[in-house]
Amino acid sequence: MISTLTPQQEALIPIYREKWRAIAKFQGNDNPFMLDVTLAERAYYKFLNAVN
Repeated sequence: MISTLTPQQEALIPIYREKWRAIAKFQGNDNPFMLDVTLAERAYYKFLNAVN
């Protein structure tokens, strides 16, 4: 997981939030992976460790 962002990456956050909101409005639901950035790691952590 990325713990620090560069200034260039931080500048993109509002742009991507607007993009995600537009997609959610079109689809009628929010993407849970965008709402909780730890979800993928928590959901697949046991699976990935079992494979390795």
